[in-house]
Amino acid sequence: MHEEGTEGLRRRLTFADLYAMAVGGVIGVGIFSLPGRAAERMGPAAVCALLIGAVLVMLLVLCYAEAASRFGGTGGAMKYAQVAFGDLVAFEVGWATWVARVVTWGGLALWFVTSLEALFPGAEDQRGVLLCVLFAGLTACNLAGVAVAGRANTALCAVKLVPLLAFIGIGVWSIEPARFVPFAPQGFADLGGTTMLMLFAYVGFEGMVIPAGEMREPRRVVPRALLLGVATVAAVYLGVWAVCAGTLPNLAGHENPVAASAELFLPEFGATLIQAGIVVSVLGINLFNGFVTSRALYALGHERLLPPFFAVVDGRAVPVRAILLTSGLGLALALSGTFEQLAVISVVARIAQYIPTALATLRLRSMPEVPPAAFRMPWGPVVPVAAVIVCVWLLTQTEPERVAWGALAVAAGLPVYGAWRRRRPWREVT
Repeated sequence: MHEEGTEGLRRRLTFADLYAMAVGGVIGVGIFSLPGRAAERMGPAAVCALLIGAVLVMLLVLCYAEAASRFGGTGGAMKYAQVAFGDLVAFEVGWATWVARVVTWGGLALWFVTSLEALFPGAEDQRGVLLCVLFAGLTACNLAGVAVAGRANTALCAVKLVPLLAFIGIGVWSIEPARFVPFAPQGFADLGGTTMLMLFAYVGFEGMVIPAGEMREPRRVVPRALLLGVATVAAVYLGVWAVCAGTLPNLAGHENPVAASAELFLPEFGATLIQAGIVVSVLGINLFNGFVTSRALYALGHERLLPPFFAVVDGRAVPVRAILLTSGLGLALALSGTFEQLAVISVVARIAQYIPTALATLRLRSMPEVPPAAFRMPWGPVVPVAAVIVCVWLLTQTEPERVAWGALAVAAGLPVYGAWRRRRPWREVT
C-alpha cells in the first residue's frame, strides 16, 4: 500500500465540498418520485420504513466514518479492504466500485435528458446531441482540476436544496392531519420491502470517501461531513414525505408527487420551480458521479491493482487518463442504452463495498501498525456486525436474477486482475 503523500494529487477539497458531496451524492431524482412509490405500498405508515431505512444506513455510515478516519489517500472502501484483507479483496472492491459507477453514470445521463423534457419539450428528440454536450461539459469541469470540480459540485448541491427546502418550509403549513388517517390502510406486511426501497434511496454516500487524497485533513473532516451529510439527507427526505403525504390526495403511485403537491400551495411557477430543481439535482449527481468514478479508476492504478497507466496525472495533478476513459465509457453506455441491461449489477456491486468495509473496521482495530482512528464508533463490534446483517438481508430481499448477474459482474474482474498480475507479479512499494 502506498503511503499518504505519494499520490501526486492536490488537497483542495474543503469541509463544505465534502458535505456537499455527501448530500449531493445521495439526493438525485429519486426523492421526487419516492413518496408516491412508498405510499402505494403502505400509505402514511411508509414513514416508518423511511425512519428504519435511515437507522440502517447509519450503521454503514458509521463504519465508513471510522475507517475513513484512519486514512488520507484515494480509494475509499478499496483502500480499507487493501489494508485489512490484502490486494485481491481490495481489487474486487475497487473493481465493483468503478464498474457499478460507470454503469450508473450512463443511466444518470439519460435521466438528465428526460428531466429536461418537462422544461424544454423536444429534448428527447435531441438525446444524442444533449448527451455529448453533457459529457463534454462534465469532463471539461473535471479536467479543470479538483478545485473547480469541487466548487461546481458544491454550488449545484446548494441550488438543488433551495427548491426542496422551499417546498418543505412552505408546504408544512398546508399539511392536513386528516390525510394521515388511516395510518396503515394496508397494514405492515410490506414493511420489509418498503424499508428496502427507502434504504436504497440513501445509497451513494460511499462515493464521498473515494477522493480522500484530494481533501484537506481528510482523517478529521471526512467522518463529520459524512455523518452530517447523511443526517441532512434523512431530514430532507422526512420533510418531503410529510408535505406530500399531508397535502396530496392521490399520493399513492404518483410519478411526480413533489411537483403535484407544489401546485397545491405554491404560486403558478411552483411546479416549474420544482421541475427546474429536478434538472439541477440530476445535473449535480452526474457531476459528482463522474468525479468520484474517475478517482476510483485512478486508485486502482495507483495501488498497482490495475496498470499504473490509469494513475498518471498531469502537471496540474489531474488524473487525465482515468477521467477520459471513465467519461468515454459512460457516454458510450448512455448512447447505446445498454446500461439498462447492466444496471442489475448495482445491488451486489454496492454490497461488495459495504460488507468488506464493515468487516475492515473490526480488522483494523486489531492492527497496531495502522494509524489510529480519529473517529471511533460506539458500541464496539455491534455496529459493524449489524451492518453486515443488514447487507445480507438486502441480498435476501433482492431478485435472485439480479444477485446472480451482480455476482457475475464482480467475479468478471478476476481474469483482468489475474492477467495483470501474471504480467507484472511484483508491486512497487513506496
